[in-house]
Amino acid sequence: MENTILEEKELIIKSKGGYADFNILFTKTEELEEEIEVQIYNGLFEINELDFSDELPLPLIHYSNNIIEVENPPFFEMNLAYMTPEFPFSQFSGQDLQDQGSSSASRSPIIYIKVPKDLNVISNSENIMVEEMK
Repeated sequence: MENTILEEKELIIKSKGGYADFNILFTKTEELEEEIEVQIYNGLFEINELDFSDELPLPLIHYSNNIIEVENPPFFEMNLAYMTPEFPFSQFSGQDLQDQGSSSASRSPIIYIKVPKDLNVISNSENIMVEEMK
C-alpha cells in the first residue's frame, strides 16, 4: 500500500472478520506530516529448507475516512511430495521416516505502519493486536 493522505488527527485500525491472523506494529515519526505509510511483510513458511514464504497470500488492507480495515489473507493450501530413501538405503544409513522431513512455519504476516508524531492511533476491536514500536 502506498502513502495515504490523512483527513483527521486520528487513525482507527480494525480487523475485518474474526480472529486476526496478522500482527500490526506502528511507529510515530517526524518524517510524515499528513500521511501514513503501510508496509506488509510475509510470514515464514519453510519445508525441508525450501523457502515458500513468497507463496503466502498477504492480508488485504482497505482504507477510507481515516479507518484502516485489515482482512485475513485468503486460505492457502500447498501440496508437496518428496521421495524418501528406499528401504535398502535407510536400512544401512540408520535414517527412518521421522528423519526425512522438517518444516517451519510462522505464517503471521506483519503490517508495519508509520504515522505522524501527533496522530492518535486507536484499535477498536478486541480480536486485533496493535502495538506501538518506540
